[in-house]
Amino acid sequence: MSVRETATNRPMLEAWRRDGTLMLQRCAGCGVAIFYPRSVCPGCWSDRLDWFRASGHGRIVSFSSVHRGFPEKFANSLRG
Repeated sequence: MSVRETATNRPMLEAWRRDGTLMLQRCAGCGVAIFYPRSVCPGCWSDRLDWFRASGHGRIVSFSSVHRGFPEKFANSLRG
């Protein structure tokens, strides 16, 4: 799967490709850490966002598994 690179997510993707590190944004207005990359803070709408390197420590609080079925053109071959 390919991720579309934009001006907003470029710093995160460059660090990921360069050395496998995760970069996050922090709002200079309210201090909230932000993931996924955005142009404005979802909390206070400030556009003063700085990048910082994630520590690598944290906890998973939720996850999802996305399943995409077979394209329709293959469905008939599965029906027997």
